[in-house]
Amino acid sequence: IITPVLDRLPAKLPSFNSSSAVIEVSNLLDDTLKSFHEERRTDTIFMEPAKTFATMITFPTKNFLSMPPPPEEMRLKSYFDLNRDEFQPVPTAPEPTLSPEGEKGPTGDNESNQSVSSEKLDIISSEAKDLNNTEDKVVLFEDVKEEIRLRIIEEDRLDAEREAKDLAREASLDFLDQINSLRDVLKSRYSSFSQKRNSPELTSLIKESGGEERRISFASKEMGVQAAILGLERRESERRNNSEPLEEVSRLNESLFFTRSSRTVRNGYAIFVLDRKIKEAPAVYENVSFADLYREYSSKLRSDAFVEWTDSTFNLLQN
Repeated sequence: IITPVLDRLPAKLPSFNSSSAVIEVSNLLDDTLKSFHEERRTDTIFMEPAKTFATMITFPTKNFLSMPPPPEEMRLKSYFDLNRDEFQPVPTAPEPTLSPEGEKGPTGDNESNQSVSSEKLDIISSEAKDLNNTEDKVVLFEDVKEEIRLRIIEEDRLDAEREAKDLAREASLDFLDQINSLRDVLKSRYSSFSQKRNSPELTSLIKESGGEERRISFASKEMGVQAAILGLERRESERRNNSEPLEEVSRLNESLFFTRSSRTVRNGYAIFVLDRKIKEAPAVYENVSFADLYREYSSKLRSDAFVEWTDSTFNLLQN
């Protein structure tokens, strides 16, 4: 007999089998747990949470990104002429000074003073020469050509990304304007939300918008994780109120079935359209967590055993 261990219960009902014809595996708990679940199916722990199903329509920045060609020689030279002051000459390493004479012996006070004075003069003279050499050094275009090319490429990339972001936002706002205009048309043509949502008009609008569709679903407790997966960024008001981005989507209904503003996501902009909602309901036995089910069943057995023991003890005391 294999008995489940309470602190190591799996989420799914364990299954056992054997290839031997002489070994028969029987699940002695299955019928008992099914009966227990049927009795307690409306307990909170066995309820399927309310869920929101929606379609996320994303307008990725990369779809609007257009990189310019590599800069030509003329543009490199023009950049160099306009920004010549930004480029510094490459310093040259000083040549070592080698003295042909050997080491000098100790000198008196007068000689020491003269030597120090002479060295100071030599240092000043050497620094003056180095300064003159630096001032006379001219920065040539060929010396900084590669640096200029890399600078221009990086600046072009940043400009292209900024423009792509603006275009993605404009596309999302254009779609939002179109779906807002279509809303009244759908209301006049269809009586139920299901008909509106699956109408040819709305389906066509979504497909022709240029956005990328992604089906999502979430319960209240899953909002934070789901938002991180989708790359949703919090607005300033949401940060202040410590609210989740998907709360806006959870508030959608059959009358207002799309978010009223374009939301910033990790890779662009997005708008959400409601698909459907389901209310909290008892979960079917196959979908219930085995860990929760067995833990509750074990708790009931212990509780029943304790009640039985207290009753029998009380009866003994009375007799």
